[in-house]
Amino acid sequence: MLISYRHYTTAAMVDVLTMENVYFSRGNFVDQGRLHRPDTVSLRIEKCGNIGGGTVVIDCEVYNRVESIEDILNKKGFAKDEAAGKRFKQWHFSFQRTIDAGKLAGMVMAQINEAVEDMPLLMYASPAQRALADYYGFMTSSRPKIRYSDVMQHLGYWDDGKLYELDAYADDADREFFVAKYKRGRWTAWASGDLLMPLFASESEAKQYLSTRIKRVCQFRPTIATVAQAPKGCMPSVYALVDQTKNVKERMAWLRCELDRLEAQSETYCS
Repeated sequence: MLISYRHYTTAAMVDVLTMENVYFSRGNFVDQGRLHRPDTVSLRIEKCGNIGGGTVVIDCEVYNRVESIEDILNKKGFAKDEAAGKRFKQWHFSFQRTIDAGKLAGMVMAQINEAVEDMPLLMYASPAQRALADYYGFMTSSRPKIRYSDVMQHLGYWDDGKLYELDAYADDADREFFVAKYKRGRWTAWASGDLLMPLFASESEAKQYLSTRIKRVCQFRPTIATVAQAPKGCMPSVYALVDQTKNVKERMAWLRCELDRLEAQSETYCS
């Protein structure tokens, strides 16, 4: 599971957080050796109707019935559900629709980590947890970042830049991974669907970062392609703003690129 590097609305972040509900798990066996239900740390979000916001609920469920584990669970305040044959504990916090999506992701990360610390055995991170940790780590890091549209403009693809873009919610199997040379000898790396990309001092550093990200969040090992400069003469359509075949988002993206190009051109002339 991969979460695209981009700024999300709060509603979109809620969708991302609930794409999968199990964030940590650990299988266990009963005395007879029969596979039992796994112990889990899971997340669900209860939305507050049409007013926005809601409640994040972290559920910890332990089915391991080993006596020493039960003693720890008693001390940690886990309740007992005899009918389901489990111990359980719950954490929750409320949020408003006005909260920053990045802050919401951070609050979820902190609450899940707190819940995991109360679990009596080592838990294994799920694809959802690894994806969230990767996204949050990137968004809060001090590493220089660049917009996808800026890189496409620099490479000269303009409107054709969408060839390297993909919807944020696409299946991982449909994603492609790229590196490209940017200004001042720096390099960037991204997965299709990203709208923010990190900058690196060299091509090898960019590829290494992307390889590490792929190993962390993807179950497959795709190739990493290098995007070269567009052929000369690949310029933006001057009629993009009035082209009725393009949607508003595409026309706004074109306009931003064109404004950036004119500003850069102006700075060159002034210098």
